[in-house]
Amino acid sequence: MDFRLDHVVEKPPNRAFEILVSDVFQSETDRQVSLVKTLISEEEGPDGPVKRWRVLEESDKPDFAKKLVGSAFEYTLEQRVQHSLRRLSWRVTPPMMSDRVKAEGYEQIDAVVGDDLRSHRVIVGTIEVSAPFVGKKLAEYIGGQVRAGFERSMPFIASYIAEAE
Repeated sequence: MDFRLDHVVEKPPNRAFEILVSDVFQSETDRQVSLVKTLISEEEGPDGPVKRWRVLEESDKPDFAKKLVGSAFEYTLEQRVQHSLRRLSWRVTPPMMSDRVKAEGYEQIDAVVGDDLRSHRVIVGTIEVSAPFVGKKLAEYIGGQVRAGFERSMPFIASYIAEAE
């Protein structure tokens, strides 16, 4: 399942991106969406930091999803900052079936043509699950949850970026 979301934020592109990748913003966003993240490793990549996190997400899931991932979903999240593109790439690796699950994407801040004071935040993702009988259904469920999470966070993120100094 592929998805794409976008919205306008009230800051110039470089400033909006600085806010998006800041530790303070990341912590506040995690709190808003009820994620518990523990930093596993951090290194400097060619165009910005690469961080790996252990993430625990508690949420209600349908029975078929609980059978595969349990009631609490734990995974490793890799975030790669690319300053030159104003892009934050992400990849999720679950502890079970990691060879059968592909979950990755990016958030990018682009300029709004003709408007130096606003930016366009674009989120692109792909979720694929290779599992007999339930792979497509599980990918659609996970993809729907990820997309819904991004959609729920959009008003908070737009407001936070607009109000940041």
